[in-house]
Amino acid sequence: MRKLVFAATLAVSAGLTSSSAWAKPDAEEDSDDIAKCEGVKADHFVKMRTMAPKGSRWATQFVKFAKQVRRKSDCKVDIEWTWNGGGRDEKAMVSDMKSGTLDGAAMTSVGLSDIVKDMLIFNLPGLFSNWAELDTVRNNERGYFEGKFDGAGFVLAGVGDVGAAKIMGTSDKWDDELWRPANLKDKGLSYISGDLIGPKLLETAGASGTAVTINEISGKLGKSITVLTTPPYAALQLGWSSKVRYVLKGVTPYFSIGGIVFSKSKLDGLPGEYKTMILDLAKKRGEKLTGTIRNEDAGAFKVITKRCEEKVKNDESKGTAGGATTGSHDASDDEKSQWNTLFQQTRAGLKDQFSADLYQRVVTDRGK
Repeated sequence: MRKLVFAATLAVSAGLTSSSAWAKPDAEEDSDDIAKCEGVKADHFVKMRTMAPKGSRWATQFVKFAKQVRRKSDCKVDIEWTWNGGGRDEKAMVSDMKSGTLDGAAMTSVGLSDIVKDMLIFNLPGLFSNWAELDTVRNNERGYFEGKFDGAGFVLAGVGDVGAAKIMGTSDKWDDELWRPANLKDKGLSYISGDLIGPKLLETAGASGTAVTINEISGKLGKSITVLTTPPYAALQLGWSSKVRYVLKGVTPYFSIGGIVFSKSKLDGLPGEYKTMILDLAKKRGEKLTGTIRNEDAGAFKVITKRCEEKVKNDESKGTAGGATTGSHDASDDEKSQWNTLFQQTRAGLKDQFSADLYQRVVTDRGK
């Protein structure tokens, strides 16, 4: 049974980028040697968690953030990161922050939506045509969401981007390629646990699916999961793209975002200057990454596309109809129209899941 992951987002935290984007030394980060804090016990500890794996390029950047906080607090504040979600998912992160066993997390919009459900509105399929449109709406709604998180007992410290999702598949049979929504109907499908958009999209397309956890993707990809809807940068860095054989060009189902969130009670318990410093650094970190992650994501899609085309060129195996998979496909105007229709119907079907005023501003008033 083939399965498709229609994830509203990936379990890599927003505000993450590769080492190449950080190749230039940051004067603010590197002005002092963190070695001065070695052996010095901090007065305050902030426990944070992310789905990013230890040693990954994402984890490297969070370590830098922690070092910056340590140095700027004169060794008084220590941010302690747990990688791979500590073996749990983002829903568990929210639960742990509410219970006080966790102080903060770098999360995708799926995790953030467990605090403020409206956060998922940015991931509605086909809502934005480009990053500029998303920027405008996100900036306009910043005060709304900061207020909602505050009311829920959290602080949304910084926002960032994961990437522009693309449709990619692992099958070596040409008739498995997902160029049009109609192909969804005869496949077994999956979506990320905790996402309300994926199930509605599949339902609207006349298909059905089952939930999978983030940690299940690697083991099932190329087996029970044969199609991914994911930002290319994440697929490349997490190793998923090694199993991808074809990509659909010209269709961006959604733009994936996320952010860094803290327990309000934890931050309020810190001396004022440390709270301000942490929030300022988190905000700046997100702002720095806004452009770099998008460039990385676009570049990753080119890399994956080229690899897929080379695989097909060098592969002598043939598909069920006598031809190998195409490697990449430029969506025709008719195919784009079919996807756009599905996206529009899905958005309409999810209207009642969001604040009426927010949906009016973000979707209806924009003609979406």
